[in-house]
This record gives sequence, structure tokens and C-alpha cells, in this order.
Amino acid sequence: VPAGDAAETAPWPSLLWPAGAALLLLALGGWAWQARQTRASRHALQQLRVERLALADTLDLWQWRSDAEHRITDWRPPSDAPTTQWQSACGQRVWDCFEADDKAALRSRLEQHAALPALAVRCALGGTLGGALDGAPAERQTVQLRAAVLTDAQGRFAGHLGTLRALPAAAGAPDHTTTLSAHAAST
Repeated sequence: VPAGDAAETAPWPSLLWPAGAALLLLALGGWAWQARQTRASRHALQQLRVERLALADTLDLWQWRSDAEHRITDWRPPSDAPTTQWQSACGQRVWDCFEADDKAALRSRLEQHAALPALAVRCALGGTLGGALDGAPAERQTVQLRAAVLTDAQGRFAGHLGTLRALPAAAGAPDHTTTLSAHAAST
């Protein structure tokens, strides 16, 4: 090997150690930053969960949630409901819990993963609502059923999240509540 070539290549191995150390420090710094971001995200997510539960505890109407197979997975009475009404409708299909003017249309709308506007339906749960909604037997009570569509992280249908409000028996359904057939005619 000529003497000039050996002198030119000698500095490169000595530069690899500082470059490697710099890359290692950069990687450690990135890892520390990511760990901080993950902790902050976990804290923010926990705070949102606490706030959501607090809000759910203050609502003065029934709340429900279904899974992708339309089975009720969460059933919460109004915040001021007596503990005797904290019974579950979980496991039942949504369309089995309510009687609509067109039950097939209600089932079809749910199976199409559509949102439910304020629909007037009759409760078919019997004693599941604690035996009564606003003093009327649950099985004869007309209620307003609403639901929004839930999706998972990949955008797939994950069920519905909805509310149920007792409607006054004497007054009938208010103007903002519709039947399935009236809603289908308007869309």
C-alpha cells in the first residue's frame, strides 16, 4: 500500500465514533420526547373519559349504546332515577326493545348503520325500565328514540349511541319527533 493512501484513510475510523455517539444521543432524545408525548396523551385521554362519565351522570334521559351486532351493551337511566330503575337491557337487540309504527323499517334503518332522528316508538321492555317511565307502565310508554352512528378506529361500523326520552302521554309526540314512515317519506 502506498504511504499516501494510508494517510488519507486513517481519519475515517476515528470520525465514526463521534458520529455514532451523536446518532445514539439523537435516538435517545427522540425516545424521551415520545415517552413524554405518550404520557401527556394518556393523561388527556383519561381526562376526557372522566368528563364524559360526569356528563353522562348529569343527563336527565335514558342513555344506551349498542355494538356492531345491534345488541345493547350499555343502558343508563336518567341521573335522578331511583336505584330500582338501574336494571339492564344489555344483550337485547335494539329493535326488540321498541315497537315502531313499522318495526321492519326500524330494524332496516339500524342494519343500514343509519342515525336515528327523534323517532316516536313504544317501549317493549316491560319492567326493564324499572316498571315505569314518568309514571306510565313502560310497556305502554311512548318514547323518543335517538341514536348516532359509532365507528371504530378503522372507520367500520361499531354500533349506535343513543338516548331515550319519555314523551307525555296526553300530548302525544311533539313536532320535533317523527315516525319512521314520516322520516322515510321525507328522505
